[in-house]
Amino acid sequence: TGTTIDAIVPADAREDQFITVRGKGGDARSATRFSLERPARVTKFAPLWSLVGARVEILGADFRAGDRVTLNGVELRIEQLRPTQISVTIPATARTGLLVVERGTVKSTADRPFEVLFAPVVTTFTPAGGPVGTRVTITGRNFTSDTEVFWGVLKLKIVEWVGDTGIAVIVPKAAADQKLTVRTRGGAAESATAFQVHIYATVAAIEPRSGFVGTRVALTGRELAYVNTVFLGNLALPIVEKGARRILVDIPAGA
Repeated sequence: TGTTIDAIVPADAREDQFITVRGKGGDARSATRFSLERPARVTKFAPLWSLVGARVEILGADFRAGDRVTLNGVELRIEQLRPTQISVTIPATARTGLLVVERGTVKSTADRPFEVLFAPVVTTFTPAGGPVGTRVTITGRNFTSDTEVFWGVLKLKIVEWVGDTGIAVIVPKAAADQKLTVRTRGGAAESATAFQVHIYATVAAIEPRSGFVGTRVALTGRELAYVNTVFLGNLALPIVEKGARRILVDIPAGA
């Protein structure tokens, strides 16, 4: 009309601009710039994973007051908002998923998931004890693909995953009674009790194999230091000397 002009903002517009009207009589420019509405754009975020309660920085462009941030559908609290950066806190209800900056119906989504970590929990293990080589199943939660199991400072190989809440390991050689520790990026958890390692003595030879009352007899073998009593039939024999590989006993009267 003689007093108004309708125009369309071009698709490749990138910044605020003055509007200029050009005619035969010359040019006229608007007193203020046209404020171009640009949708928020997420380029990256850091860190890529964290525990609940951690602060995450979302980087990008054209952020503004009123924008919302969600993670897997859960709204996050915005701690600080600037045109190129939004700081948010991960709540207890959050789960691994995509970070999204929302403005009305327009959304800008991160190109990779943010991983929410939880500290591992060990509830129990079975059996409660056994010899070296025993398979032990540890039950708990928040076991992830990077889970490690330790017997003291010794790292154990996970021989099987038992569903989503269990892992199986083997009691290592030369093991002593020890609590089991599970570690992930989310933290570490220790069993409430120690696994009881059963050590069995083995007698390989007896010398002499016969004799009178009062004869001293040597028993040789392995793990003999753990022996408390030696019997001849139902009769307990006095232990004279005891070591890891040899025990000396005397044959008492009445044997």
